[in-house]
Amino acid sequence: MEVHLVDGTYELFRAWFALPSSKAPDGREVGATRGVLSTLLRLCVQEGATHVACATDSVVRSFRNDLYAGYKGEMGDFGYDVGLITYYYPGDKVSGVKTPDTTEIYLGGSWKFLSLKYSHVVSQNFIGWYDYANSKKTRGSYYIDLSANYDLGDGWGILGHVGYQKVKNLDDASYTDWKLGVSKDVGFGTFTLAYTDTDAKKSMYTWTTSTSGADTEKVADGRVFLSFSKSF
Repeated sequence: MEVHLVDGTYELFRAWFALPSSKAPDGREVGATRGVLSTLLRLCVQEGATHVACATDSVVRSFRNDLYAGYKGEMGDFGYDVGLITYYYPGDKVSGVKTPDTTEIYLGGSWKFLSLKYSHVVSQNFIGWYDYANSKKTRGSYYIDLSANYDLGDGWGILGHVGYQKVKNLDDASYTDWKLGVSKDVGFGTFTLAYTDTDAKKSMYTWTTSTSGADTEKVADGRVFLSFSKSF
């Protein structure tokens, strides 16, 4: 037996801010719900969990109120989303290496099946990137995300995404990423088959995966993935 305890509030916040809008047949917003359920299913299918439990914040004020601040809404076919988000990695501190903790402000807009979002780093550095050779911070890095999710009818859909990550003062770490895929709503859930890739420099995104440094992984290589999501 393998039990996983999931920080449900964190996963819901992450899905709400990171995933494109998705509507149920009755018009309800279900994008974040699908994202959370996809994460839970992945724990069972890929990680071997036999039991999964979710813990959530109570209705009283918690530390998350200091990490997330934003507002989103809709006006007809148009949607908007603006706010501030902090990515905090407790315990992820390494001597001599900049902290990966990152704070961003973001502004997003959507129209029907299209969405555009701009995120701008206001913390000292972006997820630990730092120009050690010239002692320059990476504050001011930004990411532009253009996505589309088009309904073809009969449960079929196509999705596409292109994004650009600018790492300030570290041009070699900047990259463009893209994704193209197809989805099918089969009634009891939705299957998605997609391909994602980047033009990131392999020298910047080949990371060691063992303490000895002998094992490496090219984290920016292209991937084909099949996922299943279901909303309740």
